[in-house]
Amino acid sequence: MIKTLPISNLIQYQKVNGSIYILGNGNAIKNCKESLNTPSLFEERLQYVHDMPIIEGYTRPINLLADEGKIYGYEMEYLHDYYDLKQLLSNPKLLSLDFESKKLILLKLLKCLKNIHEFYALGDINLSNIMVNQNNDAKFIDWENGSPHNPKYPLCCLYFVDTKLTNIQQDIIKLFYIAISLIYEYNFENYAMGKAFGASLMNLQNIPFDGATKEYITEIQHQYFIGSKKLDYFDEIIKGMKKPGIITRKKVIKTVKR
Repeated sequence: MIKTLPISNLIQYQKVNGSIYILGNGNAIKNCKESLNTPSLFEERLQYVHDMPIIEGYTRPINLLADEGKIYGYEMEYLHDYYDLKQLLSNPKLLSLDFESKKLILLKLLKCLKNIHEFYALGDINLSNIMVNQNNDAKFIDWENGSPHNPKYPLCCLYFVDTKLTNIQQDIIKLFYIAISLIYEYNFENYAMGKAFGASLMNLQNIPFDGATKEYITEIQHQYFIGSKKLDYFDEIIKGMKKPGIITRKKVIKTVKR
């Protein structure tokens, strides 16, 4: 549904986190024109996602919002008592997440991403765009920068893994960076940004991760260098993962920082 709400009227609502406004009904508004340089086909992209089926774990629009007939944002559920993963890496005391909770969160995200990929590539998957709470609920947010399975839609992201990879492959790899960030309590997105993807993969091979994680990195590397358009999700790796010991974690972080 498209609701008319002039942008000038947003001033009456409480503004939080840059482009988000809190409504009296417990929902929130996102003014997308404040958060990105609107790419071409932006309105069409918003309408596409609004019309997608409901997918658990994906905070999608309740209503699209328009001003003088132009869609500029959307109304969504406001996630009370949720924190983004970048916040939690910076301050783990915000939520008490044990190792099994982290695995459960990652498995939920993987299941959600598989379902989203039936229709859409999220594109802007990063630590700040995943919200979790004390009950191990996990949700993707900020879907407006993604792309339907159609080459006419551009992607607008915090970072690209490598534009030679498909959008679906990039989504999976970005979630993998998030997974190892959460497990090893270190921001591997910073490690990935600003490096050539092939070189960063070679560097990842030298980090003392567990065996299954290293094998998956090898698989990413193989698919990348042969130019494959496929990449398996990593559910089974997460299911079988053991909590890294303090010494292992220190070795991983020390190797990354070299």
